[in-house]
Amino acid sequence: MLSGVSATKLLERPGGEHLAARIAEAIHKLNCCGVASPRNHTLVEEMGILQNRLSQVARTKPELSKRISKLLDACEELAETIRERKVRGIHRDFYPDQLVVDSARIYIVDLDLYSEGEPALDAGNFLGHLTEQWIRQPQHTFPLQNCERSFEKRFLELDVDSNESDVEFFKTLTLVRHVSLSTQYPERRAFTEKLLELCEDRVAFMVKRLLGESLRIGGVE
Repeated sequence: MLSGVSATKLLERPGGEHLAARIAEAIHKLNCCGVASPRNHTLVEEMGILQNRLSQVARTKPELSKRISKLLDACEELAETIRERKVRGIHRDFYPDQLVVDSARIYIVDLDLYSEGEPALDAGNFLGHLTEQWIRQPQHTFPLQNCERSFEKRFLELDVDSNESDVEFFKTLTLVRHVSLSTQYPERRAFTEKLLELCEDRVAFMVKRLLGESLRIGGVE
């Protein structure tokens, strides 16, 4: 059994941004470890997971079905802007609870989904989980936002093949997926609407920035 503390508890504390930078270094080491996997997780598969999760929400919450349909269409449009690159080893489920911190050591756990894929997916997934955490725990907003900036800055310094747009895209997909997750846990259902609004805003902004066009998502243009 590993000794240490979950990164989730440490990142919400003042000064957590220093740990966040170290976590970026840790996932970069995993991405570059060179250990092959028989599994290949593509963007097509990632979008398929998103489609399945959000379709379930639309069925259980028909009042949100039109907004979810528009959101999924916009995510598909954004996915077409992601350039192909050489794949590397990725965790595929990388977020703070998958990290145990013991002084100078950081352990990455639960590698059962380890695949060949896009490293920006790991980075975006981690950032999306931090955002979702401070939405549920607004008392930790400031330190967690600092952690997001610190992690992303260090990750992009290390992974020269990834860019900010790719990381932000995968972060957005993670947040969209959390719309579904929020409906599955009673204590999170109060945040479904807020998460959906945040995703609509993010996607609308990204479409305008990347595609140079206006797209109405939900109530936001």
